[in-house]
Amino acid sequence: MLVYFCRHGQTDANAAGIIQGHVDTRLNAQGRAEAARLARRLARERIGEAWSSELSRALERGLGSLEGRRRARGEPVPPDAEGAREFEARITGWLASFLAAHVPSPSPSSAPGPGPVVEPEPIVLVLSHGAYLSALLRVLLSPPVSLRAAAGLNLKQHCFNTSIMCVRFEYVGPLAPGVRAGRARAWGDGCWRSKKESAGAPKAEAKAWHGWTGVVETWADVAHLAGLDDPDAARDVADDLGR
Repeated sequence: MLVYFCRHGQTDANAAGIIQGHVDTRLNAQGRAEAARLARRLARERIGEAWSSELSRALERGLGSLEGRRRARGEPVPPDAEGAREFEARITGWLASFLAAHVPSPSPSSAPGPGPVVEPEPIVLVLSHGAYLSALLRVLLSPPVSLRAAAGLNLKQHCFNTSIMCVRFEYVGPLAPGVRAGRARAWGDGCWRSKKESAGAPKAEAKAWHGWTGVVETWADVAHLAGLDDPDAARDVADDLGR
């Protein structure tokens, strides 16, 4: 399953470096232009479903008394803001439920025809926020999820407006009924395939989280914004308070 995690376009608060949190703000002209570029970039993908934040600009971290203003340099996170551990725990819970809803159904071995029905790889769009996606990246690459990052990926790049994180998830378990350990079937090429049927398919003993492994293929990709004047390009994500 291929998932495009994308940040919303720019708002006036983004451009001013104002922390938004749960404050609902709309895209400005720059943000609408960025969103149009993102839409054109994704138009060639066969997206089967889309998820979005409830806020009009794209859930976001509750930032308490920081919301609606700039954060002073060196200012500590206030006690009324959602803690980083709680924030990442909430993201982990969402990720578990999201993946559980996308467990592929194995093709019955007794199905008529020459072989299993090949289905296209599911493609999903998730539209969210910079701080959420930055925290999600940490969750994806840290235990217990422990996905891999593609070689050469710059994980220190800021998550700018409409930037894309592309993650390819692979479902490798649980074992199909009647299949012994060591002969598990993995979802690949649109069907369940044994290790012998698909060279390079994940092994049954491969480390998985809730039956899933995967690779973060891209992070903070803004190639679709090439040539578009972006006054926010050098600004950090204001809402990303880190850990």
